[in-house]
Amino acid sequence: MPEQQDMPKLKTRKAAAKRFKVNRCLFVPEQQDMPKLKTRKAAAKRFKVTGSGKFLRRRAFRNHLLDHKSPKRKRYLGTMAVVDERDADNVALMLPYSG
Repeated sequence: MPEQQDMPKLKTRKAAAKRFKVNRCLFVPEQQDMPKLKTRKAAAKRFKVTGSGKFLRRRAFRNHLLDHKSPKRKRYLGTMAVVDERDADNVALMLPYSG
């Protein structure tokens, strides 16, 4: 039986916990992943992503005081607009999982 003495002895979890003084209630993963990034919910409600990765936004000036505006202008203001490329980086930071 000298072969068995060469092999390392397998220990139970209980014995390992006593030896290393490990808190058995906590589970610590061996490899820690990067933390999740939080989405800005205000931005998520205001912007949408197109298939090509651009961001869409609403147009301004269509909330109130609409009596003196022409129907053509109000229809135009009801359409979506593309976010300018200079602002797209800031919007992308607020929506990390957008695409």
